[in-house]
Amino acid sequence: MVEVQKLNDTHRVRSVKQGIQVNFAQTGKIGRFSVQVLIVNLCSGLGMMAIATVVVDAIGTTPSSTSTTRHARHTRHTAHTHDTTRM
Repeated sequence: MVEVQKLNDTHRVRSVKQGIQVNFAQTGKIGRFSVQVLIVNLCSGLGMMAIATVVVDAIGTTPSSTSTTRHARHTRHTAHTHDTTRM
């Protein structure tokens, strides 16, 4: 869209507007507040957060096969390094 605005006989402003126009139309009814629905939604949200916490803790505390192998190598190495009876 090109818009020309005349300021005086020697000056004018030319505005070029480009883009996408988005129109919103709101329809429908506004619902009423319900304490029962609020309690159900709160309990559902807390329950999902509890399940997510359990899943993340289970994944985070389960050792992988590479960490147990690395731990076994580390303990073997440190057993020889810190053995004072061999000196």
